[in-house]
Amino acid sequence: MTNEKAPPKIFPFEVHDGFNVSITTPERVPCLVEGLLLEVGVSMLSAKPKYGKSSLARTLAVAVAERKTFLGFNIPAGGDVLYLNLEGPRGVLGQHLKKLGLSGENGRIHLTD
Repeated sequence: MTNEKAPPKIFPFEVHDGFNVSITTPERVPCLVEGLLLEVGVSMLSAKPKYGKSSLARTLAVAVAERKTFLGFNIPAGGDVLYLNLEGPRGVLGQHLKKLGLSGENGRIHLTD
């Protein structure tokens, strides 16, 4: 018996053949916002300060909770939302959610701060 070690992996991640992925991928990938935001995964909203990121995120949160369209995009399922509030007083956030039409009758928006 020899003490040979297995050769090290070249990559710290799995490598897949692009053609095989293309032919095994489902026709429709589940989306939270059809054609814009995948149902599973990580997305990032970034821009310079005061460009409207928080307003856009709140509008998206209400659209998902209320099962409404978002900027003309369909939201097939909707549901609950977790909103991490790291800026400003909770009252300002509450006023904005109210103006956006959050009714509490469909999905819920759960807030952390």
